[in-house]
Amino acid sequence: MIMSTLIYRISSCLVLLALIAQPRVMAEDEQDPVLDYYWQKAGREFRRMDPVTTEIEYRLVARTFYKDIDSDGEVVRVDTAMVEYFYSGGERDSLRVISGDNSRFKDIDLSVQNVFAIGYHLYAYPNDTGGAVLPIGLDTDSGSVDPDGFVIIDRDNGRLQWLYLYYPKGSGHRRVSRCFRMSEVDGYLFPDSVWEVGAIERVFVLDHYRVETAITEVEIRR
Repeated sequence: MIMSTLIYRISSCLVLLALIAQPRVMAEDEQDPVLDYYWQKAGREFRRMDPVTTEIEYRLVARTFYKDIDSDGEVVRVDTAMVEYFYSGGERDSLRVISGDNSRFKDIDLSVQNVFAIGYHLYAYPNDTGGAVLPIGLDTDSGSVDPDGFVIIDRDNGRLQWLYLYYPKGSGHRRVSRCFRMSEVDGYLFPDSVWEVGAIERVFVLDHYRVETAITEVEIRR
């Protein structure tokens, strides 16, 4: 059941990633006031529901698949683990590997970056239908260390539903993309799935990988 659910989540994320390649509608010198309104609304809602900002204590249980990818895009190795993560004060305190090899999973990052605190240039997509959800593209200035990407928010309440981020080269990586699908648990926002694809620079070669994580349990410790 976990495997089929994760495949559905990752497939949905891949469809969303196609949005980033679509034409943009963005003013050259000024921010679209309508986009800015929704962006500010989404930022307020995110801060209100963010477990990191509010510094609550919580526990996550996650099933992660780490896949090595060859130059043809084929999976050549798969490792999996079930891991329990503990958070307090806005940071991860510790983790416990329930099953699997800890060596490839101890650095898995499930944190959701607060993109609403970054000074992005916002842009809209021309095929926006005015429906229940609103995609907003995020551009940084040249040379910025912050990621580009896009968010999908609930147009009515401003709640973050999906987040896609593309990080510039750094920390031994040639490129890294991350995708989150968000869910509400007891008034807080948590990712229910996290997807990452990247390439790590080695001597004369690039190691391509894909990491797929499904959060199977969330416990808020009051």
